[in-house]
Amino acid sequence: MFIKVIFKINLKGVCKRLDDVSVIKGKGRSRLEVKTSEILLLEYLERHRLLTMAQLYKYFTQFLGEEIKEYSFKNRLRRLEEFKLVRSSSFAEGFDGERFKCCSIGTCGINLLIENGLLFEDYNKNQIYQLLEKKNKLHFLYTQEVVLNIMCTTKQRLSLPQYKHCSQTKLYSSLSPSHVPYEMWIEKTSKPVAMFNKGAAHARAAQFINNNQQYKKTTGNWVTIIRPDWILKREFDNQGQKTRYLNIELDTGTEPLEQLEDKVWRYCILAEQDSDSKHGVLFVLPDESFSKRTKYGDRSQRITNIREKIFNDPFMADRIKKVNLAVGVISLRNAGVVATKFLVPELFK
Repeated sequence: MFIKVIFKINLKGVCKRLDDVSVIKGKGRSRLEVKTSEILLLEYLERHRLLTMAQLYKYFTQFLGEEIKEYSFKNRLRRLEEFKLVRSSSFAEGFDGERFKCCSIGTCGINLLIENGLLFEDYNKNQIYQLLEKKNKLHFLYTQEVVLNIMCTTKQRLSLPQYKHCSQTKLYSSLSPSHVPYEMWIEKTSKPVAMFNKGAAHARAAQFINNNQQYKKTTGNWVTIIRPDWILKREFDNQGQKTRYLNIELDTGTEPLEQLEDKVWRYCILAEQDSDSKHGVLFVLPDESFSKRTKYGDRSQRITNIREKIFNDPFMADRIKKVNLAVGVISLRNAGVVATKFLVPELFK
């Protein structure tokens, strides 16, 4: 049977040149000046779909170098929303549960990114209206917190004196699973077409299909191997290193251990089929580092149970070793170090 893995990567356009200030005209004589750092913030928001105000503030200050108070940043976001650069909605869960404001890119924000060469001109704007209506919104935002945690850890390691020689450019790409679908071609089992159906034309067509081997080989389907919650991709400049994919799986404790075990088996298939790359899967358990409102408590027992389910199975352990798959199970506050060690191992030598 013919099987292969195909990766369809759809990356954004490269920024040609950003103006220092872009002017957005509103109703009447109203206008808004947007700085380069704010355009880059919009680009980050579009790429990551949906973010809390706290996550946007963290990226704006820590990665774009802006010194601004949190309340001033909130007021600035309201101003961006007035000009349809961003869209927002409030999230509330129970009386004592989560409460925050989350944002997505707006129509004028898309236009601004296209004008500055950060998006393709044929960008489908209709998809942005579904972002604020995600069904499992909290799960997605927890995943984005994991990604931001990893990025912050990498930045902190790069700032250490012993790693000043390392490149300060973006080391890895943050990708939505929809941009990197893990698929493989499964050929259908060839079945003879009945020759006794009514109609001479149908009989001749059936005879052709049954006798034409080349036609039979083209029948099949692309099937999804696995769909992670998010993907971080690292490409190396030198040819000797394999491209690395870190696949993030957020575990809130609702999935049975058997389901997590099945995911590892699927990642093993992925690693085997795409042997030219190095794959890793990181199961991350949320904790209070994202929010003090949700009380997850001690996750050590859940982490131990997952690890025992995966690594104490001799067949699975042998399979993981054979396909060279990296597997990690960690809490959110410790995810940054583990992930950075996989993506940028030279920062830990």
